[in-house]
Amino acid sequence: MIWQQLLNGLVLGVGYSLTALGFSMIFGVLRVINFAHGNVYMLGAFAGLTAARFCGGNFYVCILAGMASGAVLGLLLERLVFRPVRHMEPFAGLLTSTGALFVIGILGLLIWGASPRPYDVQIPSQVWELGPVTIYSMQVFMLAAAILVMIFLWLVVDKTYIGTAMRAAAHSTTVAQLMGIDVNAVTRFTLAISSALAGLAGVLVSAYYGIVSTSVGFNAGIKAFTAAVIGGIGSIPGSFLGGILLGFAEGLGSGYLSSGYRDAIAFSILVLVLLIRPTGLLGQTSSQKM
Repeated sequence: MIWQQLLNGLVLGVGYSLTALGFSMIFGVLRVINFAHGNVYMLGAFAGLTAARFCGGNFYVCILAGMASGAVLGLLLERLVFRPVRHMEPFAGLLTSTGALFVIGILGLLIWGASPRPYDVQIPSQVWELGPVTIYSMQVFMLAAAILVMIFLWLVVDKTYIGTAMRAAAHSTTVAQLMGIDVNAVTRFTLAISSALAGLAGVLVSAYYGIVSTSVGFNAGIKAFTAAVIGGIGSIPGSFLGGILLGFAEGLGSGYLSSGYRDAIAFSILVLVLLIRPTGLLGQTSSQKM
């Protein structure tokens, strides 16, 4: 039974990790917490479902639509929410992103309503039995997607010009501008990529569980933020690790205690990490974390 619970926890952790990566990327460049990120997840999930219904429930159309809508929303957030306050104190960005959280949530309610909806898309449906463990192809797909995203982000951040510019902006936007880096372009790229990942997570998790509602964004944002802090907010590998560990903890807690303890387990781990290692498991004490 423990292996099945670990597998279930891994699926939870993949969703947390993909969303937490966005938190860390945004924090790494802008030094603010984007509390609207959870509702980007929600909008991506609904946009993917809406597009898929026009294409016979095609899962891959759903993924592309979710990521594209997330990226577009990220660009809008950069232009309307973060750019006007970028040179102010970080608290200003936190406040504007909190306002955007409520605006996106209200728009979601107006468009799709408050009632949960079935996420009826055609997901991979193969099943494998390995002793007491049942593995679904959707679980494999989600894990593979998370690994590919991690490799992609590593290549972008460490091997490309835009990645070098992101790391320079993470160190100091003023110095980056003096070096000729277009900080506006860097922040646009960061918000677009991180929001596309939130949209991807929204689609994958909603398709796996077969249901979605406009209330999922708040919970997804809180759990992803918790995962990012556990791993070290601002650290891309740390956020991925934090999400997986959080998923394992919740999966085991749900299996051996009760699913009602999932939130308590998550936040207890957060408190312990903050008490023992405030920078997170892979966080750095210096200003550069990407």
